[in-house]
Amino acid sequence: MKEQENKNIEELADKMMHEMSTVSPSLDFTNTIMEQVEALQKEKITVYKPLIPKHMWFLFGFLLLVVTSYLFFNTSSTETSLLSALDFRKLTNNAFTQSLFKFSLPKTVLYAILSLGLMICIQVPLLKHYFDKRLSV
Repeated sequence: MKEQENKNIEELADKMMHEMSTVSPSLDFTNTIMEQVEALQKEKITVYKPLIPKHMWFLFGFLLLVVTSYLFFNTSSTETSLLSALDFRKLTNNAFTQSLFKFSLPKTVLYAILSLGLMICIQVPLLKHYFDKRLSV
């Protein structure tokens, strides 16, 4: 039953396809489509916007300069600061920090970490340049 139904539907579709005339597009069909595509591409242009704007970098730099100069020019030879009153021996003289001082990595692991950091430092500017070129107008 199902096979006969499918066969009838297929014959009907074939008959309708033969009866329909072919429709050709207008002469300027390609130009019209390309104009629409170009209009879509112009609307979706991605403009690079840094995560931290330049004025914030200048503000951070200025604050760093102010704090550094304050610490440099306002130091005295006598230990009268708040930090001298604190006792940091409790932080350094315990079992956890002693075990951290004894911890060492093999040279191969250190070389692997160093080379990974070096490769990241090389690849980040290259990828940034690539994506800047790709996103430029």
